[in-house]
Amino acid sequence: MRIRPITLVLAAALASGHARGETPPSFGAQAELVTVDVIVLGPDGKPVSGLIRDDFAVKEDGQPQTLKAFEVVETVAPALQAPKAAATSASSSRVATNVAGPVTRRTFAVVFDDLHVNDLRIEQAKAAVVAFVTKGIRPGDRLLLFTTSDARYWATTRGALDEGWLAALAGVRSHQRTPGVLPCRITEYEAMRIEDFSDRTVCEMVSGRREALGCTQDTLDCTRVGGASAGAAPAGSSQQQLPTQLRTTSLTVAAEAHAVARAARLGSLRTLREMLRAVVALPGRKEVVFVSEGFPADPSIDLFREVRQEAARTNAAIHYFDPRGLTTGPEFLTGAATTSGVTGAALAMTLALWQVEDGGTKALADETGGRVLQTNDLVAGLTKVADESRVTYLLGYEPTNPKRDGGYRKLRVEVRRPGLEVRARAGYFAATSAAPSKKKQPLAPERTPAERAMVGVFDSDGVPLRLAVYLMGPAPLSTADGKTGVEVLVAGEVRLDALESRVKEDGRRLAEPTLRLLTGSREGESHESKWTLEFSLSDSAGDPWQPFVTRIAIGPGDHRARLVVQSGGRVGSVTTDFIVPPLRGERLSTPILSDRLLAAGSDMRVLPVARRSFGPSTTLHCWIELVGAEDTGAEPPRATASFAVRSSDGREWASGPATAMNVENGRPTRLISIPLEGVLPGEQELVLRVKDEVSGATFEQREPFRVEPDFGVR
Repeated sequence: MRIRPITLVLAAALASGHARGETPPSFGAQAELVTVDVIVLGPDGKPVSGLIRDDFAVKEDGQPQTLKAFEVVETVAPALQAPKAAATSASSSRVATNVAGPVTRRTFAVVFDDLHVNDLRIEQAKAAVVAFVTKGIRPGDRLLLFTTSDARYWATTRGALDEGWLAALAGVRSHQRTPGVLPCRITEYEAMRIEDFSDRTVCEMVSGRREALGCTQDTLDCTRVGGASAGAAPAGSSQQQLPTQLRTTSLTVAAEAHAVARAARLGSLRTLREMLRAVVALPGRKEVVFVSEGFPADPSIDLFREVRQEAARTNAAIHYFDPRGLTTGPEFLTGAATTSGVTGAALAMTLALWQVEDGGTKALADETGGRVLQTNDLVAGLTKVADESRVTYLLGYEPTNPKRDGGYRKLRVEVRRPGLEVRARAGYFAATSAAPSKKKQPLAPERTPAERAMVGVFDSDGVPLRLAVYLMGPAPLSTADGKTGVEVLVAGEVRLDALESRVKEDGRRLAEPTLRLLTGSREGESHESKWTLEFSLSDSAGDPWQPFVTRIAIGPGDHRARLVVQSGGRVGSVTTDFIVPPLRGERLSTPILSDRLLAAGSDMRVLPVARRSFGPSTTLHCWIELVGAEDTGAEPPRATASFAVRSSDGREWASGPATAMNVENGRPTRLISIPLEGVLPGEQELVLRVKDEVSGATFEQREPFRVEPDFGVR
């Protein structure tokens, strides 16, 4: 199995397991059961609770349906209390863990359509999403982030406390392609009308507008376009639609705009489809926030139908979140309409076509029971989505129309109480009866629990795990493709009392979990390893977390690592993202903070651990290396290091002056040991300063950690 977890290529049968304490909907296994996720709002816009089965009526294509299943899913806000410091501290953010928090059964997927949002608007949208996550997402909510340009994803259940998720959001960039300068652009819908519908009226309007705006290059020769065809529908691609004589350079500007726009639409819709397939196994309602400037409905793209089908199967509502807010017209007419001669019929037609420019995204929202969020108060719009999802009703019925013809069935859900607003998907596509194949096709083998954990969107918590990554210097081993890479230490910790065990003849109780580590990058580099560890549970007095370390040679780039541990029928997985720096250049290695020393003769002095919490009676050790310090030949590398330790209130309680670093294997190194005896519990910060005495370069690194009075009793 060779998987690249950095990209989203997930099977529809993905099952990542239910979070601890959750139960899926109790619907039976009736054949052809249609389920509808419903939100009911009162006059004040708040979700209404307390409704019963008899309050609802469902019609399919106008025909009443009999409800066979009914369930209420209500999220109860946890009581406000001071969060445990260890769970929200800066030090804990350096370590990935699958230890579950409170469960609320809500799933929010924020899909940044970076193919359809420009640089300015994407920054505004990111700020709104940060505010929304901080205000509207509770610990325990499942929170996903996707980008349409490369289908990458990040997942967390820690909301705004997850610094890695917020860093991924901050790194989202626009990948929108807009051919031509702003005043001369042809919109997506205009290009589609010209290319796919041979609409001469639109072509002449666009040509006149471009001439009025001074766009004299790449003019449109509309005499070669067929007559006005407002009602015509395309039968295939643009090259099939247009007559042969139209495939000339005279239509280059429209053809280019159409090709770029169509490719972006396909990319955005594919990501939406795959995202919905990835979360289908998660229980409860899914709220999909699609951040986009929108794109038109394209009848020649089947992906529109596929996205609607997957949304229905997944019980997901797609909310179209427009970062432009309330707008009155296309950007290319801003400040130009009254001074350039674009007036009268041309201006009216431009504005009319612009009104349907985002018709495709609006249709996805309307048909899946979502909202169209086009407002100048972006945060309020997102918060409304979160508030409305607190109470949902799941209705199930066996349709009176048994035909398996693949046709579209219109749905209407009503509540037999006055003054209430109902939000539900507008319909679904019926199943099809495919002709039986004469040749029996072999069934694909079902994934094992460990394999499902390898590709799951969220981590499995059957075995509690922690994971941390340390970036060292050039690796003594080559990467998977034989190139020189960076040595990466992957430190993990497994909770021993969660492992299944057996008793040997000598009376010892042993656990032998199987571990799998998979790393992948945007560039396609991947590593996979599998091994078994033996733990003696009889000797595991004290700290229940057992550390282990593995080394990998990895090339520079953006990477993701996932660790899966299986012990009998229990499976746990944990994921972390990290960036491997270029091989060239001078830098500090990732400081290793630990309370465990290694035996003499090791190339390091401390054992890397996947935690930042230490007991008050231990000694904190820190190992640091200066990578890239040049040996000029005239003199070996020379560097000095100093440190200071401060508490959360800024009080400095330990320090060390700048002293010469050791040179080991041609690299300056330093081991710092700091007794924690008598240190007050709480958040601390170790500040490291290193100076290359040859090049004069200086480096500073701040490493948070925590002193816990009850360390070891966890």
